[in-house]
Amino acid sequence: GLSEDLKAKGLSLGKTMVEEDSAGVDNVLVLYVISANEFSGPVTAVALDQDGREYGRASAELKLAANGADYYTLRFQSRTDLERKSRIELR
Repeated sequence: GLSEDLKAKGLSLGKTMVEEDSAGVDNVLVLYVISANEFSGPVTAVALDQDGREYGRASAELKLAANGADYYTLRFQSRTDLERKSRIELR
């Protein structure tokens, strides 16, 4: 999900997908981000396990026009295997 801070800046999430890296590890997160307002800045995706413990972070620089949307790819470290039970928070 999105942090309250990013929601307040006009961002929302469309489809999200987890993809494999070249080694077959599910550590690539593809986000479709929608922006009501112009937005430029960094976001950090935090991977949390089913108990709420953090086990990975990945960052990207977003640049969106008002009423814009685009896909962004965030690559976690190879040790971060994004499990189905986990959740991702964007901050």
